[in-house]
Amino acid sequence: MFFVTMILTVVGAFTVFNEPYILTGGGPGTATMVLSLHMYQTGFVKNNMGYASTIAMLIFVITAILSSVQFASFGTEKEDR
Repeated sequence: MFFVTMILTVVGAFTVFNEPYILTGGGPGTATMVLSLHMYQTGFVKNNMGYASTIAMLIFVITAILSSVQFASFGTEKEDR
Protein backbone atom coordinates (compact mmCIF):
# COMPACT_ATOMS: atom_id res chain seq x y z
CA MET A 1 0.00 0.00 0.00
CA PHE A 2 2.90 2.34 0.77
CA PHE A 3 4.42 1.60 -2.65
CA VAL A 4 1.21 2.48 -4.50
CA THR A 5 0.86 5.68 -2.51
CA MET A 6 4.41 6.71 -3.38
CA ILE A 7 3.89 6.05 -7.09
CA LEU A 8 0.64 8.03 -7.17
CA THR A 9 2.26 10.91 -5.28
CA VAL A 10 5.19 11.12 -7.71
CA VAL A 11 2.91 10.98 -10.74
CA GLY A 12 0.59 13.57 -9.19
CA ALA A 13 3.46 15.90 -8.41
CA PHE A 14 4.54 16.03 -12.03
CA THR A 15 1.03 16.35 -13.44
CA VAL A 16 -0.44 18.94 -11.07
CA PHE A 17 -2.21 21.56 -13.16
CA ASN A 18 -5.51 22.72 -11.69
CA GLU A 19 -4.32 24.42 -8.52
CA PRO A 20 -1.54 26.61 -9.97
CA TYR A 21 -3.64 27.49 -13.02
CA ILE A 22 -6.76 28.46 -11.11
CA LEU A 23 -5.07 30.19 -8.19
CA THR A 24 -2.21 32.06 -9.84
CA GLY A 25 -1.97 31.25 -13.55
CA GLY A 26 1.75 30.58 -13.02
CA GLY A 27 2.54 33.96 -11.53
CA PRO A 28 3.66 36.25 -10.08
CA GLY A 29 6.30 36.06 -12.75
CA THR A 30 6.97 32.33 -12.95
CA ALA A 31 6.98 31.65 -9.20
CA THR A 32 4.31 28.93 -9.34
CA MET A 33 5.05 27.62 -12.85
CA VAL A 34 5.03 23.81 -12.95
CA LEU A 35 5.84 21.62 -15.96
CA SER A 36 2.23 20.88 -16.87
CA LEU A 37 1.26 24.56 -16.69
CA HIS A 38 4.31 25.49 -18.77
CA MET A 39 3.28 22.83 -21.29
CA TYR A 40 -0.26 24.25 -21.49
CA GLN A 41 0.91 27.83 -21.92
CA THR A 42 3.50 26.85 -24.52
CA GLY A 43 1.06 24.80 -26.55
CA PHE A 44 -2.15 26.78 -26.37
CA VAL A 45 -1.20 30.35 -25.46
CA LYS A 46 2.05 30.62 -27.44
CA ASN A 47 0.83 28.15 -30.12
CA ASN A 48 4.07 26.14 -30.08
CA MET A 49 2.76 22.56 -30.13
CA GLY A 50 6.11 20.92 -30.92
CA TYR A 51 7.81 22.29 -27.82
CA ALA A 52 4.72 21.49 -25.73
CA SER A 53 4.81 17.87 -26.89
CA THR A 54 8.51 17.75 -25.98
CA ILE A 55 7.61 18.92 -22.46
CA ALA A 56 4.93 16.21 -22.30
CA MET A 57 7.48 13.57 -23.24
CA LEU A 58 9.88 14.94 -20.61
CA ILE A 59 7.15 14.63 -17.97
CA PHE A 60 6.53 11.04 -19.11
CA VAL A 61 10.23 10.09 -19.03
CA ILE A 62 10.84 11.63 -15.59
CA THR A 63 7.74 9.95 -14.16
CA ALA A 64 8.65 6.59 -15.70
CA ILE A 65 12.22 6.74 -14.38
CA LEU A 66 11.14 7.69 -10.86
CA SER A 67 8.47 4.97 -10.87
CA SER A 68 11.01 2.40 -12.03
CA VAL A 69 13.46 3.43 -9.32
CA GLN A 70 10.76 3.16 -6.68
CA PHE A 71 9.63 -0.19 -8.05
CA ALA A 72 13.20 -1.52 -7.96
CA SER A 73 13.88 -0.20 -4.48
CA PHE A 74 10.84 -1.91 -2.99
CA GLY A 75 11.58 -5.23 -4.70
CA THR A 76 9.06 -7.75 -5.90
CA GLU A 77 9.92 -10.82 -3.87
CA LYS A 78 7.00 -13.16 -3.25
CA GLU A 79 5.98 -14.17 0.22
CA ASP A 80 5.82 -17.88 0.96
CA ARG A 81 2.64 -18.89 2.69
